[in-house]
Amino acid sequence: MKNFLSGTTPHMFIIGIFMLLLLIPLSMVQDLVNERQRTEIQTVEEVRRDWAYTQYVGGPVLVFPYTSLNSDGVKVIRYLNASPDTMNVEGVLNPDILYRSIYEIPVYRCEATFSGKFTIPDLQSQGIAESSILWDQVFVSFFISDLKGISEETRIVWDDDTMVFKAGAGRAGTFSSGLHTSVPIKSEDIVTKRSFSYKVDLKLKGSASFFVVPIGKQTSVSLSSSWSSPKFTGTFLPETRTVTDEGFKATWKVLSYNRDFPDVWSGSINNELYRNIIGTELFMEINTYSKTDRTVKYGFLFILFTFIVFFFAEVFSKIRIHPIHYTLVGISLVIFYILLLSFAEHMNFNLAYLIAMLATSGLISFYSFSIYRKKIVGFITTFELLLLYGFVFVILHMYEYALLAGSVGVFVILSIVMFFSRSINWYSVFKAPELDS
Repeated sequence: MKNFLSGTTPHMFIIGIFMLLLLIPLSMVQDLVNERQRTEIQTVEEVRRDWAYTQYVGGPVLVFPYTSLNSDGVKVIRYLNASPDTMNVEGVLNPDILYRSIYEIPVYRCEATFSGKFTIPDLQSQGIAESSILWDQVFVSFFISDLKGISEETRIVWDDDTMVFKAGAGRAGTFSSGLHTSVPIKSEDIVTKRSFSYKVDLKLKGSASFFVVPIGKQTSVSLSSSWSSPKFTGTFLPETRTVTDEGFKATWKVLSYNRDFPDVWSGSINNELYRNIIGTELFMEINTYSKTDRTVKYGFLFILFTFIVFFFAEVFSKIRIHPIHYTLVGISLVIFYILLLSFAEHMNFNLAYLIAMLATSGLISFYSFSIYRKKIVGFITTFELLLLYGFVFVILHMYEYALLAGSVGVFVILSIVMFFSRSINWYSVFKAPELDS
C-alpha cells in the first residue's frame, strides 16, 4: 500500500491534472473557431446585402379600393384583397458562387413566370356594395421581399393589355414590400362574371434560398436548377423531385385549404406570408468551421485515450516518464485543431484533415519512440492515433448516425482498455528504475 500511495497514485493524479489543464488551450481553439465562423457570417452578410437577400415572392393579388364610414361617420378608403383562382409558377434558378476573401457565398439569378386567372370575388358576402368600389383605382400587388434583386423592368400582361409595375406594394399595405400597377376592371365585369388572365415574367437576383408564397386558390410551382445539392424547405415539401449531379427539378401543388390565410381579406398578411412558403435552399455541404467545431468537441477524447496509451506503455515497459512529456503530447494534440482550421480555410476539408492527422500522428509517434526507446510503443501510439482520427472522421460524415457510431465507438475503446488492464497489479507498478528527465 505504501508503494501505491508513494508511486502510482500521485503520478496518476498529476497526469489527471495535466489533462484537465489541457482543456484550457482546447477551449481557446474552440473560441478561435467560433471567431472565424463569426467573421465568415459577417462577410456572407455583407455580400448578400450588396447582391440581394433570400427572395420571397408571391402574387399577384387583386386589390379593390372601396369607400366606407368609420366609427366617426367619416368616409374613408379601405381595401379588399383577392387571391387569384390559379397561380402557376415556372422558375429556373441559375446559381453562382461569389467569393469574398476565403469565403464562398451561393447566389442565384432567377427567371420565373407567374401566370393564372382572376375572377372578381363575391363582394356582397364581404359586406361591400358594388357602388362603393372605386373601379378606376383597382390595382394588383405583387410581393417581392428584396426589391434590390430586381434585374430589369417588370411588366404584367393582363388579358390583352400590358402594364409596367411601379415600385412599392401599393397603398393597401397588403405586403410590406413589392410592386403594384393599376388594371382595367369595370363594374359590368361582375355581371358577366368575366375572368382575367395574367402573366408576369420576373427576373430576380437572390442568395441562399428562393421561396414562393402560394397565394393562389390553386397554386402549382415548378422549380429547376443546375444546383446539385438542393435542400427543400418551407411549409410544403415538393410532390415530385428529381436530383442528379446535373441539377434538380421539383414541383409543388398547394390548395387554399392548406395555407392559413383566406382567399379574400382586408389589411396585411405579412406575418402569414413567411409561415406559408415553398421553395429550396442552395445547400452547401457543412462548412469548414462547423466541421472543425464538431472535431474539437472530441478533443478531450483524443487526450484521454492517448494518455491512456502512454500510461499503459509505462506500466508494461516499467519506465516512468515525466508529466512534462504528457503535457507536450497533449499540446501536440491541441495543435492538430489549429492545423486543421488553418489548412481547411484554403483547401478541401478532407485533405486538410489528412495533412493535420499525419503531421500530428507522426510527431507524437516519433516522440514516443524517443522516450521509450522501443519501436513497439511508437507503432502502438501511431495505430491508436490513426484509429481515433479515422473514427472521428467517419463520425463527421455520418450525420444521421453520428451519435450512435460515437457512443458505440467509445464503448468499444473503453472495452479494449479494460481488457488490457484487467490483469495489472496496480499496487506493484512503477517499481522499476525511472527514466531520467
